[in-house]
Amino acid sequence: MEGALAEARTKLEVKEPEELNRAAETLSNASHKLAEAMYSKTRQASGDAGGANAGGSADGNGGAAGADESSEGKKEDVVDADFKEVK
Repeated sequence: MEGALAEARTKLEVKEPEELNRAAETLSNASHKLAEAMYSKTRQASGDAGGANAGGSADGNGGAAGADESSEGKKEDVVDADFKEVK
């Protein structure tokens, strides 16, 4: 990430559009890799603390619904409603 950032900074001085675009793409890719690593580490930490449900579920909710339902056996009452803003 730091290397891509340093490269992007040097390309700002050159002011060549093609080089700037390549540096921006490299920086973007490095940023995505960093985000993936952070997300993976967070998922691992929540998996260690959350037990079996934190790893994911068949319904694609990542175990979030199972974790809510199993914690103390409570479910929150959620109301989905439309509203109109009055000015």
